[in-house]
Amino acid sequence: MPGPPKKPQAIKRAAGTYRNDRDGHGLDLPAQKPKTPDHLDAISRETFDRLARRLEQLGVISDLDEISLEMLAEAWEDYKAARSIIKKLGPTYESETATGTIRRPNPEVAIMQEAWNRVFKLIQHFGLTPSSRARVGKSEEVEDIDDLLK
Repeated sequence: MPGPPKKPQAIKRAAGTYRNDRDGHGLDLPAQKPKTPDHLDAISRETFDRLARRLEQLGVISDLDEISLEMLAEAWEDYKAARSIIKKLGPTYESETATGTIRRPNPEVAIMQEAWNRVFKLIQHFGLTPSSRARVGKSEEVEDIDDLLK
């Protein structure tokens, strides 16, 4: 049985749970901001850069995290795009059927939810949720992802 995913050594050190006899054999990379991919759109690029800076300050990111952080930034952009459409058009729309008019969920609701699920899974891996931060022992006040993007 695989159990929970292993924590990076930097997170264990921050939490005070690092033990050389158990964790000393792992790959320990220096904290380093990954290069921002050139192909990212404006929202994704801004998200990538802000999170990368914050994670570098916490000492929990390396250049090998570029793809994971890129996926997080793009998922956040997908969420924001779907959310803006829902705000404009509403979460449902009317549809005519043989039995009359019914309300159906706007397709962007499913897109927004799927993007949020991707965002949430990725922010947990970077220690950006209250529960994952509590395990690290950081006291930084972060209420939601927008606080991280400041």
